[in-house]
Amino acid sequence: MSARVAYIYRSSYLLGQGSAAAGGSSYVAGRGQLDASGQVNLTRSVRLTVEAINLTRAMDRQYLQTPLRLLNAAREDRRIFFGVAATF
Repeated sequence: MSARVAYIYRSSYLLGQGSAAAGGSSYVAGRGQLDASGQVNLTRSVRLTVEAINLTRAMDRQYLQTPLRLLNAAREDRRIFFGVAATF
């Protein structure tokens, strides 16, 4: 049996440079995400796995020049995957 939990954070970054007439440069806001995975060996040859991504349902935000000028916001939903692995 094994388990893993990870918190990943990416700080804000420049998405694209724009002219003053277009509203200025666009940025992506910093964002954290919690992931987890685990596996259980049922027998020597059969293993069950589970993986969960973005458990906190963190928002992706893009903005122009300052976070007060929101350009786009999207919520990437959590994803959970189950699997069975067998060796012969």
